[in-house]
Amino acid sequence: IIVVNKTAEKVYTLTKLNQSIENWVNKEFSTKEIWISCQIAKFNQSGGHYYLELEDSTNGIRTASAQGVIWRSSFLSIEKIFDSYGLKVEDVLKIGHQIKALVKIDFHKIFGFKLMIQQIDPISILGDIEKQKQETLKRLEKEGLLDLQKQIILGSINKRIGIIGSPETSGFNDFNHELFNNSVYTNFKIKIFPTKVQGESAVAEISKAIREANNYNLDAIVLIRGGGSKMDLHIFNHYDICKVVAYSRLPVITGIGHENDKTLVDLVAKVGEKTPTAAAKLFYIKIGQFFAKLDEYSKDIKLSVMSLITERNKELDHFTKQTYSVTTNTIKFHRDKLIKEFDDVKGHLRDYIKSENEIITASKQSIYSITRNILKHSTTNFSFLLNSLQQGFNKIIGAEYNIISSNYSKITAITVNIITKEKPKELETFNELLRTRLFHFINYTKDDLAFQIEKLSLVDPTLLFKKGYTISTIKGVDVNKISDDVTGEILHTYTDNLILESKIIKAKKND
Repeated sequence: IIVVNKTAEKVYTLTKLNQSIENWVNKEFSTKEIWISCQIAKFNQSGGHYYLELEDSTNGIRTASAQGVIWRSSFLSIEKIFDSYGLKVEDVLKIGHQIKALVKIDFHKIFGFKLMIQQIDPISILGDIEKQKQETLKRLEKEGLLDLQKQIILGSINKRIGIIGSPETSGFNDFNHELFNNSVYTNFKIKIFPTKVQGESAVAEISKAIREANNYNLDAIVLIRGGGSKMDLHIFNHYDICKVVAYSRLPVITGIGHENDKTLVDLVAKVGEKTPTAAAKLFYIKIGQFFAKLDEYSKDIKLSVMSLITERNKELDHFTKQTYSVTTNTIKFHRDKLIKEFDDVKGHLRDYIKSENEIITASKQSIYSITRNILKHSTTNFSFLLNSLQQGFNKIIGAEYNIISSNYSKITAITVNIITKEKPKELETFNELLRTRLFHFINYTKDDLAFQIEKLSLVDPTLLFKKGYTISTIKGVDVNKISDDVTGEILHTYTDNLILESKIIKAKKND
């Protein structure tokens, strides 16, 4: 049995229903604009118009959704406001971004419910970026990652450089042009690690490239990007990039184009430069400063050594004169003493011989007298006997005289020999002492000079050539000291094993 309700209910067509809703919406909301907060779930662009799917969610569960649209006329207004804040609309309108939007509610009986986006609040976006940045900064401070790179030493000479960035960008080209086109130093070796510097995959690619660069024999790593909006540079506030930079064993230099607001990776890095060009300048300026100091120290060492040699020569001359004077005086003193002693001995010998001669003469006269007396009183002819006695006495006296003369000669010879042997020993001892002192003084001076020469060898230009450095001159003058136009001049470049001659076709000042 079928029971039919005879009381018929009023039935509306879908058109009528939607028309009724459309009329109500137009009546209630046609002149109203409402600020809403939502996330972008989907996004696409067509014909200058932007179509979005907006949503809310709690704990990952969608709680509301709606279609949104930005007409071309509204987009131009939004783009202008975003430009004044350093933002780009295409960087803001991305899936997952939270936005605050001024909307008009629209309902069409065919196309249904839509939110017409009139404006997007840039302050809320910047606030969200700054909020994320501050949260990441606190985390980096808590984990002690801000100071790790500051503990790494960045030397004066960094020739092997790893470059991380996008080779197709102007910032990358600016870095390379500055690095290899300057008047200070260009003999760099680079290793390129190409990565994206924006977009969803940029964070992972940059982090991977930094870890990979640490496996190479490099002196430093440079992270490059040639500027952009706050949204563009926001990836360099990402914790993952900051962490891998902090733990890098190599010093990391950033060259990210910005005017005032530094990114977090700038704070974590060893050095944060404002532009890729400034990052390139850092390397060759440090080398130029090193060369300048090396030249200054070399000149100081040379002056010090020359001054020291002059002082030592003066001291040596002084001691030589002093030694000569002392030696001369000592030799003269002992020579005079020897002459006096020799004269004393000769005098004593002469006195002795004279005394003996006087005794002999007296004896001879006495004997003659006695003999004559005997002969005078004797009756016997003693003439023959007298002559015989006189001859005998003459022989005895002659023999004694010869013995005395012989003894005089022997004593004189012995005395001279003793003086000759003994006194030179004293002089030799004194001379040996002088020679020893002079030997030690001269050796000390030689050792001191050898040390100074060894110090000079440390700044020997040939050693720098062997390390890969070069020196360029024009007419014997360092190119860094020439300010005149050098077009057409011959440039001489000195390396470890070559002297290169180049004709300068064009020269441009480095401003």
